[in-house]
Amino acid sequence: MLIALFVVAMATSLVAGTAWAMYGRLPDRVDGFIVALSGGALLIAVVLELIQPVIRNQPPWLPMAAILAGGVFYTALNEALSHLRSTDQAATTSASLLLSGIPENLAVGITLIDQPGLSITALAGSIFLANVPEAAGATKVLCQRGYTRRAIWLLWSTIIVLLGAAAVVGFLAFSSTDPFVLGYLRCFTAGAIVASLALDVFPRAFQTNHRLAGIATVLGLLLALALNQIG
Repeated sequence: MLIALFVVAMATSLVAGTAWAMYGRLPDRVDGFIVALSGGALLIAVVLELIQPVIRNQPPWLPMAAILAGGVFYTALNEALSHLRSTDQAATTSASLLLSGIPENLAVGITLIDQPGLSITALAGSIFLANVPEAAGATKVLCQRGYTRRAIWLLWSTIIVLLGAAAVVGFLAFSSTDPFVLGYLRCFTAGAIVASLALDVFPRAFQTNHRLAGIATVLGLLLALALNQIG
């Protein structure tokens, strides 16, 4: 039930971001502020709800190695994707969004296996917040490239299905996995998420609103801390 609610919430945030870019108008500085806010929230949520519970009860070396492996893995995939920039814009955009979104959704699915939903309030809330400007930014690029609204909605529908499937797969495929292994998987996805923030989120936030990016990031951190207290 909880995984279904998360998938619905994730889809809603992506639809909201797409509609925002198609039918609304928002200054780039506001967009950059929201991107930095969501990035700061997601960064601390990853530490509090994916990493800290794992290293709290065991030596940190293996979890730290899993975190590093996740970061290296994401960076390698991102580098491979960078060589495709000259190909079809829709394919490149969808690949970029899936590359950043799949670790986040997998992390939620894996974490819900043996933890109550309230224990990942900050992580789920941060992903929801991050999805809105991410979808809006990608949609804006596609509109500028001349893609029709119908084509964009079709692309986003496919992405929503794939990201939702990642969360469900994370929940179902690893439901019988040993808790220690689950911890390392969470650390691996945490490393991938942190790498995605460094490569994709914070540079965009600074580029569009360099004056307030730092403040927005700190506010996002405070938001995640507050959400974490709910659990």
